[in-house]
Amino acid sequence: MVVYAHDLHTVWANTRALEAADVLRAMPPFPPMIEELGLDDKVVLGQDGLPTGEIREPEVYYFLTGPLEEQFPLSVDKRLDDLEAACTRLAQLGFTCAHNMGLAQPAEEISFCLLLLELEQADRLPIRINTSISAVADEHMLADVYQTYLLRNAIRRGRAGKHTAAELHDAIVELLAETGRRRHGPEAGQATGRQQADLVRRLHDSVLSHHVAPHQERENPHAGGDMPVHLNRQGKVRCDTVKIFMDGIVEKNTAFRLDQKPEEGIPEFSQAELNVLVPFADSLGLQVAAHCIGDGSVRAMLDAIARARAENRTIDQERGHRIPHRVEHIEMCRPTDVPRFGSEHAIASMQSLHERAPTTLWHELVPREHWQTAFPWRDVVDNGGLLVFGSDWPIVPCDVRLAVPHAVTRKPWFEQARDQSITLQQALDAYTANAAETDYSTAIKGRLEPGMLADLTILSGDVHALERSDAPQPDILLTLCDGRITWDGRASA
Repeated sequence: MVVYAHDLHTVWANTRALEAADVLRAMPPFPPMIEELGLDDKVVLGQDGLPTGEIREPEVYYFLTGPLEEQFPLSVDKRLDDLEAACTRLAQLGFTCAHNMGLAQPAEEISFCLLLLELEQADRLPIRINTSISAVADEHMLADVYQTYLLRNAIRRGRAGKHTAAELHDAIVELLAETGRRRHGPEAGQATGRQQADLVRRLHDSVLSHHVAPHQERENPHAGGDMPVHLNRQGKVRCDTVKIFMDGIVEKNTAFRLDQKPEEGIPEFSQAELNVLVPFADSLGLQVAAHCIGDGSVRAMLDAIARARAENRTIDQERGHRIPHRVEHIEMCRPTDVPRFGSEHAIASMQSLHERAPTTLWHELVPREHWQTAFPWRDVVDNGGLLVFGSDWPIVPCDVRLAVPHAVTRKPWFEQARDQSITLQQALDAYTANAAETDYSTAIKGRLEPGMLADLTILSGDVHALERSDAPQPDILLTLCDGRITWDGRASA
């Protein structure tokens, strides 16, 4: 049995699961990639040196979950059904578009993109999905970025009619296979001894069997004539974002904070690595979305964005815009860094329901002097930054009818503390017009105007009821995506 923490930064496994994954062994030595990334402290050991079952951060606990997924696989058809059901549920909640953020397994995310494209072609995708591919802080990080570039371009060629859907599928399957071979191939363990090399090979095998082989072994789903030959020119699936993790969370002491000496492996990208990755992605026209909880991570990402602006100034002039890189979460932020979101054209991507009253472990671990600019929604807006809201689902509920009132009615944490609440219009913009800026779509969505995509959510009653936390929740009467009704709640309203 494996239990995931609500924030997906920790798993707990019982002895049987550890044995099945073949990681119930004395450590050190740790799996070589964990040592390479400096993340060996994320495997909690007992006094006997055996894993206790608590493993922190996705790129580390994949050494447990990957082999288990190999032994207990879901079929591609089951994954398609589950994905369709999840997207249908989002449509019921009024969503017309969602952003999927990777969890540090590039092969898994390319596989996910294949599933999305298949659902789109089969007319089974009720919402738009902007997805991402992870880059991991190792010698392959620039190759991860380039793989995202190749995938983005392949989808663009498919949208332009230069490839059939079947040809695109085959190209992405090959890209998927190459990603699995590159990162987890047997050569990764050659210098670490037979036992550790065997572990890396098993991880490689689990990646291939769970994410690659199912797509290689089944017939090309686009080749049978049951689906359109070409992708829709506009379509519902995009992938032009690189996702990285800079740190973990405050509650597990894995956030990269300026007031603490960082733990080993935190930040996950050094400033030098970040200063290479972000400008490289930027030069290719790819957005970087960085998980940044601590103020150290936020500053490092803003510094890397500033470097990208300087290095790629000529490229920006030629393409006529700057790439809107995203800083995700921003639970801690130094006051001097808040104005930089506006000056560097960096997206402040936050989640209103992550903010809690000052009675939690978070507040015990963060000194009071850093509370003023914690979750700094209003400060970002007032300083010219672009605020975008999301849910980080399944971390917190993805129901906007809960999140908007929370953002509007937020109370200062102590007397004379800065008020970080925002207006109803600002909260709605954070989910609509501002969100469209994060994926270069302001010309076609985010506003109710002639010529825009017909992506609409219609609520019952007065939207101003969302300004009160005690007001009855409005019903979702209709959700329309691309002019089609994807949820009709009028009968139950």
